[in-house]
Amino acid sequence: MKPAGAAAVLIAGAAAGVFAGSFFFRRDRVPPEVVARIDELIREKGRLLDELASLLGAAEKLQARLDAMEKPAGGTEAPPAAERGEEAAPRPAALAATSAKPELPYRLASADEADTIYQDAVARGDLEALWTLAAVLLSMGEPGYEKAIALFEQFSKTAEGDEPFRQWMRDPLVIGRFVRAAADHHEDFLRFALHLKDKDPEKLPKPVRSIQKEFLHSEERNILLGFFDGADQGIRDGYLDVIESDAEKAISAGNEGDLSIALRGLAQLRGERATDILLGLTPRVPEKHLDLLALALGYQGNPRALVTLKTLRARATDSRLQQVIDSAIRLLE
Repeated sequence: MKPAGAAAVLIAGAAAGVFAGSFFFRRDRVPPEVVARIDELIREKGRLLDELASLLGAAEKLQARLDAMEKPAGGTEAPPAAERGEEAAPRPAALAATSAKPELPYRLASADEADTIYQDAVARGDLEALWTLAAVLLSMGEPGYEKAIALFEQFSKTAEGDEPFRQWMRDPLVIGRFVRAAADHHEDFLRFALHLKDKDPEKLPKPVRSIQKEFLHSEERNILLGFFDGADQGIRDGYLDVIESDAEKAISAGNEGDLSIALRGLAQLRGERATDILLGLTPRVPEKHLDLLALALGYQGNPRALVTLKTLRARATDSRLQQVIDSAIRLLE
């Protein structure tokens, strides 16, 4: 079990939903206390991942010692406990194979079966049923994506014509299960957003255009990437391509807001290529963003960044920037 994959199950509270996402999770429509809580969870995630990795590493060492103790002195493998007339000891829970992705409650033989389920859920105003249906469709790949896009268009028209339903979608009452639905199936949602990358926004339904923008190029993307353990190469490389391009465009255009978003996105995608991109951007990042760059490098946890961070520290004259860089260095040493 990968530590970050386990953490995605343990930390549910900072992602966006599926069918109602384009209406509900925009920061200007979310209560300030919810936004503050999401930001707090993002900061906490790094510490929890490090702690989980340490615990799993200790458990693996303990298991290795137990395995070694079961071998006879001659080095041959000890017979199973049942053959020795002993009761087998249960395997430690931390070492048990666990999936970070919950099982879906049902599967569809074809994407067209979604129509009846969708109509019934809308008629009852059942948001949980809609989120579940979206998760099922997105798990099906391209056929499910196209059906989801079609249903998004229907949903947009329904929501725009039903103000009580719109208010119900925005109510903080539903946010817990709402974000859990997206967190549990974050990889499918990330793949869906990548599927939208090359589509013409003008040909997409309005809520899907919002998903295309927000979950490829905005802070909402970074929140969802916080659940991602980096194991799926297609997702990792796809988003690195997007974010690297965003960073280059932001630097060329002098767009400080987009650059900040890109740096935070690279921090979420831990790995050698993400570190290389950050290190490559370093000479061109404006001084006022060097604190965020340093935090991103420290958050990634790659010791290769130490030389660059220490060089930045030696050149820094602002006391606050010095403190931030020192914090990043401590994370890597």
